[in-house]
Amino acid sequence: MDIKSFFFDLLNVSENDNFLKAENLRYSIAILIIILNILSYKHTRQRFSVNDSLLYLNTNQYYFINITILLIINLFYLYYLDLDAPADLPKYWYIAFVTICFLYVFYIYDSSFKIIDLIKVKDSENGNDPENANNENANDPENANDDNMKPPPKYLYKQKIRYTIYYLTILLIISTIVLEYIINQNNNSFYFPLLILALSISLIINLTNYYYFKNFKTCIYNLPSSWRY
Repeated sequence: MDIKSFFFDLLNVSENDNFLKAENLRYSIAILIIILNILSYKHTRQRFSVNDSLLYLNTNQYYFINITILLIINLFYLYYLDLDAPADLPKYWYIAFVTICFLYVFYIYDSSFKIIDLIKVKDSENGNDPENANNENANDPENANDDNMKPPPKYLYKQKIRYTIYYLTILLIISTIVLEYIINQNNNSFYFPLLILALSISLIINLTNYYYFKNFKTCIYNLPSSWRY
């Protein structure tokens, strides 16, 4: 008995019923992952930092490229679903949907510079240089109080909600990989191995983002101390 048959027997469902093949379930998970990825990006405090990151990118640019890659992976997943289990929707509807999502993400990215500029202005007024880690005023208690006068934007989620978003996202991606493997383990399509690879990359990216979120410290990103929660 193969894994697929065992799974259907475990659920007491006939394989011919196409229980797991239902496109509604798979499309719903795919769309939910996109929404959670965007929420995670929007409420990531690191995107307001212009500290150097990887490959000559600052942190703000790194997280924007990060979410762009995730959207491309999700677009590929929706394309795969459209081939494997076409939805009763207009042709290439998912391209329009992901395009709208990307435009919203770009809006978030672009609007972050207003907050970045505001932080820079307040740092200049307080005599702090965010690009100078050895600033002589860095340990000044008066400057620490000034930091507390620069709270994060009110729309940013608190830590518990962001934990929940990461947990849900990671759980859904793992579930998707397992689900697609069970459904398509005998699929000889050229796209199936690419799909598993793409979803695995998405999982790695989200796990990395979770690691940076869990180990977030304002001093690393030159953000006000009031942003630590």
